[in-house]
Amino acid sequence: GYYLTVNESADYKVIFSTDRADFGGYDRIDEKYVYTAKKDSNGENKIQIYLPPRTALVLKKVAKRKS
Repeated sequence: GYYLTVNESADYKVIFSTDRADFGGYDRIDEKYVYTAKKDSNGENKIQIYLPPRTALVLKKVAKRKS
């Protein structure tokens, strides 16, 4: 798992993945999964994502969360 800092405490979904089979990937990314940002000990909003080698993801904020 890779931790990614995001600007807002929100839910995020994958809208594009280079790991799709139609791009020559292996379909290892669950594009229906919702990533929820949580504050870490430094007060930063972070999400933990699965990012296989040589892949890229585009995420979109789908819902803002209450602080």
